[in-house]
Amino acid sequence: MIAPGLLRIWRRDLIWLIAAQNLPGLTMKSHRLKAEANSAQNTLQKEITTLRDTNRTIQLKLRDIEVANDDFERQARNTTSSLEDLESKYDVAIERGVMLEEEIKLGEQKREALRIETQRLRDELSDLKVEAEIMQDKPHHAGA
Repeated sequence: MIAPGLLRIWRRDLIWLIAAQNLPGLTMKSHRLKAEANSAQNTLQKEITTLRDTNRTIQLKLRDIEVANDDFERQARNTTSSLEDLESKYDVAIERGVMLEEEIKLGEQKREALRIETQRLRDELSDLKVEAEIMQDKPHHAGA
């Protein structure tokens, strides 16, 4: 029977011999895997760089869009304010127009009343002139 310690040593030596036979294949495989890993790492690094550049470009565009949006919002507020001012001025002008129309109507009514009064006074003056002429002619006719 073989001693257990010797069996262990043979087993270890056998594993080393098998590993030594596979060593050139494993070394080549290791080199190939390292090359693939390096290639994948380089590809990923390029992709990260591209994504960072794209992100930076998008961030700049976003900032420009936000600035333009702020400008549009400011312009909209200014336009709204101007429109409200114009509407207020328009309302005041309408009210003033209505008041002026009322004043014109009152002025026309007063003018018509004054025209009627003037005509009445002219008629009365004319009647008084006729009456005065008659009164002046009576003493002359009475004395003649």
